Amino acid sequence: MEYITIGNVKIEKTASLAPMASVADKAMRTMCKKYGAALLTGEIKSTIMVELADELSQTLRLFRGRLLEEEIKHQYYENLLNKVDTAVVVTDRSGRVEWMNRAAVGLVGQESRLPQEWLTTSWNET
Repeated sequence: MEYITIGNVKIEKTASLAPMASVADKAMRTMCKKYGAALLTGEIKSTIMVELADELSQTLRLFRGRLLEEEIKHQYYENLLNKVDTAVVVTDRSGRVEWMNRAAVGLVGQESRLPQEWLTTSWNET
């Protein structure tokens, strides 16, 4: 199944359709529903709708910018942690590995869980 992804929203199908202005909006929507279009846009007729669309576009641009900034920070810290010789492992509470730096991979391999002895060791006692 293919999807259209907008931010973190996945929409099934791949067709996105837009009717010509003032031509067959209802008929177009009926056809889109019948044939399973994922996304349909119609004509924006009111000033309020145009203003809302502009505001939404501006908000999406800001969101994309912030998302890009966060991705850059994430890549920076991941690269930094991969350069240190100390093993760094991120797990959930059950010990399932969510991320490891290169030093940790060299120590335990590409395991999906921490070794059991690591989970039972009290790190306060060492």
